[in-house]
Order: sequence, then structure tokens, then C-alpha cells
Amino acid sequence: MDFETAFYSLALTKVRGVGSIIGRRLIDFFGSAKNVFLADKVKIEQAVGKFVAENIKKFSKWKEVEEEIKLAQKLNQKIVCYEEKEKYPALLQNIPDPPICIFYKGELEKDMLCVAVVGTRSPSQYGVEVTKLFSSFLSSMGICIVSGLAVGIDTVAHKSVVGVGGKTWAVLGSSVENIYPQSNIPIVKEILNKGGAIISEFPPGVPPAPENFPRRNRIIAGISKAVLISEAPEKSGALIT
Repeated sequence: MDFETAFYSLALTKVRGVGSIIGRRLIDFFGSAKNVFLADKVKIEQAVGKFVAENIKKFSKWKEVEEEIKLAQKLNQKIVCYEEKEKYPALLQNIPDPPICIFYKGELEKDMLCVAVVGTRSPSQYGVEVTKLFSSFLSSMGICIVSGLAVGIDTVAHKSVVGVGGKTWAVLGSSVENIYPQSNIPIVKEILNKGGAIISEFPPGVPPAPENFPRRNRIIAGISKAVLISEAPEKSGALIT
């Protein structure tokens, strides 16, 4: 982890009015998050308008940013940032709103071929068997299976992959150390032991919350070459992945 890159990138995410879309625009425009903070206010206004420019110039949460990075290090979490094109997952760079920072444990490869497998939290036996079949088959071909660690289809997908010794990435709707559900902590250990990864855009200390899961789903889809919904009812959250 490059501390300076992580420091300024994480700071940018805490500026009022800066989300993933505007954060990407600023980094693309100025070349790095550090350059955003060093830029002249007039130039920032040209890129994103007066409101955000003023908030960048009066940003003061530097101590909070430093403490979050140090806590991530203490928890053995790694950080890769959007501007680190040589390390940041290639497909995820191309979505409209890529996470400015990714916190993770395990091995996150830039050019890994991934397929997402997601679905209902209450699968039928058919859904379970189909998920096992596709997840293990794709894994045997060297494809990394991405899912969200939720109960149901997600859990079946992760278990199927580690069961055949493959790689799987779990994307969380909470910070990396806040595994949800906690019943999947043993699976997380297996994922890491098999060379997989646990991924989140949230810094340490963020609990699971309903509004976090749609944000998580865009990462699952964005990091993957294809998305397989093995079973889901009409109003399932999996359908927005």
C-alpha cells in the first residue's frame, strides 16, 4: 500500500459532495487525489463546480483519514486506489462510479477473469444445485467467482469454489473486518486460505446497512466479465447487480 496515495484518495471520499462519480472525474482531470487538493480553486471549479471546489479547499478531516488508514494497517487490510491503474482491477476502472478506495484482505489481481454468481437468500434445492454446478465448473476453468457473502446463493457459490480449491472474491456491504453474516466467518477463512479475497469500499468500522448493499452490487458486477443469477424472485436485490 502506498500511504500517500491512500491518504489523499480516502480524504477525497470524505469531502462533502464528492461521491464515486465526481471523485473519478477529479482524479482523471488532475491525475491524482493529491493533485486535486493541491490544485487552484478556479481549476477545481472548472472540473466540478463551485460547491465541491469550496468543500475541497476547506477540508479538515486529515486526522480522521490518518487514523482510518492506520487502523486498516493494524487489521492487516490492504488498500488499492482508483488512480493506481497498475494494481486496481481493470474492469472496475471502466464503470461510471468506481470505488476511489478498495480495502481488502487476500490477493486482488488486476486482470483476474471473474464471473459473478448471485441470487436469492432463500434458494430452492434447484437453486442450490445449479449454483454448485456452475460455480465449481467455472472455478475448474480458472475463473474467479465473485459474490456477496450473503446467506443463500452467495454462500453456496463461495463454498462450492473453495470446495474444489478455487479462487473466490467476496464483496461486502460493510467494512472488511465486519463480516456479515457472522456465520460465514469460517468461509472467509477458507476463501483467504485458497488465495481469494475479501473486498469492501468501506473503511474500518462500517457496519452492514441496507443502503450499502446496492453499492456493493455495483462492485460485484463491475469487477466481473459476466453475472450469473442462478435463482431470484422478481423483487430480489440480486436483480440490481
